[in-house]
Amino acid sequence: MSFFRILLYLMLFSTVLSAQQVDYSLTDKKAAQIPGSQTQNPEAIASYINATFQTEQERIRAIFYLTATLLEYDLSLLKDGEGASPEANIAYGLTHGKGVCQHYAEIFAAICQKVGIKAHVVDGYSRQSESSQFVSHAWCAAFIDNSWSLYDPTWSSGYVEKRIFHPKFTNEYFQVQPAEMIKTHMPFDPLNEFLRMPVTRDEFNAGQFVKPSATRPFNFTDTLMAMQQLPEIERLKETYTRIERNGTVNAFTRLRLSYLKQEIAVLKQNQLASQFNDAVTLVNEGVNGYNVFISYRNNRFKPEKPDSVVKSMTDKPESQLKEALVILKGLKPADAYVRKSIAELINSVTNALYELTEQQAFLKRYLNTEKSRRKELF
Repeated sequence: MSFFRILLYLMLFSTVLSAQQVDYSLTDKKAAQIPGSQTQNPEAIASYINATFQTEQERIRAIFYLTATLLEYDLSLLKDGEGASPEANIAYGLTHGKGVCQHYAEIFAAICQKVGIKAHVVDGYSRQSESSQFVSHAWCAAFIDNSWSLYDPTWSSGYVEKRIFHPKFTNEYFQVQPAEMIKTHMPFDPLNEFLRMPVTRDEFNAGQFVKPSATRPFNFTDTLMAMQQLPEIERLKETYTRIERNGTVNAFTRLRLSYLKQEIAVLKQNQLASQFNDAVTLVNEGVNGYNVFISYRNNRFKPEKPDSVVKSMTDKPESQLKEALVILKGLKPADAYVRKSIAELINSVTNALYELTEQQAFLKRYLNTEKSRRKELF
């Protein structure tokens, strides 16, 4: 399926967000020495980083530097409202050496994951200053030194002047603390704020980042862990609910909710199709097993088999057909044609079980009869 992506615009902001300034010049210099042949995919870049740098901190810095400097921001890519999959964006960005914030963010997250650092893309919107308009944006979160910090390789890559991109790497958006990042970056999902006192969209819009002391703290760490255990469709539902409840819904949020709703619908449809196919497989196996038994009975149970084996020849098909029936009765499709197909299959399975019950009744008499007189039953 194709993935909807909101237009993501390059934003540059001059205020220093990093909580501390560290000299990364040596790390950046080593990262810049990566051979061009190793910059075509996340796996090759990760291999170079793991071989060149020893600590997790050095590695994530090298990933950030390379992501911000290997790509040039391409405003022409903003014309397309329909985005590609993350895999396609990553391939395009590294092959062509250009992209927009979605490319930067997905490349950064992908290399982190290949290196062994937990990271993911954060989608949302941002602003340059209190007076500026909001624009769609994407950045990243990574788990380093037992805590979450935020990274924006797009904002650190350079600046745009008169619609021309000028590469100029900056350290300002590397490993930013959540309490600082929220001043300019508003994620759709409040979980990605990584704050015990999440900021609502209304508060972000008004520039209010300090919560009243009486505000109930949010345990985002436990929520993140719980989310990782959920099936994908349940994770999306939880995300949808959090986004919907986090303040007034604006145009960006409305688009995001619409996208999530579509994705949930597709997953539901795929889930239903998978369950239906599982039921059909069980029905086919059950019917095939039943036919094998009928053939064996027509042959007067020759060659002879142990009674336990003969009994299993009806028990197993019965179990398969009943399991299929449970699955089919649990399916609730919206499409009338699909509902009709399921109803017809349920009717067929019910009839097959009735016929199987009759065979089991005969088999019970057969097995309860002395072996010397069993032939009389045929």
